[in-house]
Formats: sequence, C-alpha cells, structure tokens
Amino acid sequence: MGARIPSYFMPFLAVVFLMAVIAAYWSLYILFSFTSLLVLLLLAAVIAASYAGAMMALETFFNQSGQKR
Repeated sequence: MGARIPSYFMPFLAVVFLMAVIAAYWSLYILFSFTSLLVLLLLAAVIAASYAGAMMALETFFNQSGQKR
C-alpha cells in the first residue's frame, strides 16, 4: 500500500509541475528577461504554498473542533 498524497497538496503539486514546465520552456530563451520569469515562478510558489497551508490549517481546525471531549 503506497502513501496517499493529501488532497490539499494537489494544487501545490500542480503548480510545481507547471513551474517545471515553464522553466523548461523558458530555458530555451535565456536572453528573455530572466528576472521577470523568476518573479513569476516565485509568485506561483508563494500562492501554492499559502493555499496548501490554508487547507492544512482548515483541516486541522475542523478535525479538532469535531472531536468530542
């Protein structure tokens, strides 16, 4: 039985894959503005990480609040 990837990491993994595709594509055009590409990749990473963190926090909150004590 393999490890199951939590659903809140799926958007993060999708953005990481998209970033890899963009980086591979734009690596053919190194003379194109590298700084703007780096800014776009960092922005995508920040958005994905914040989404994954928010989903993790919400899941933790609702799992804890749903427990009977």
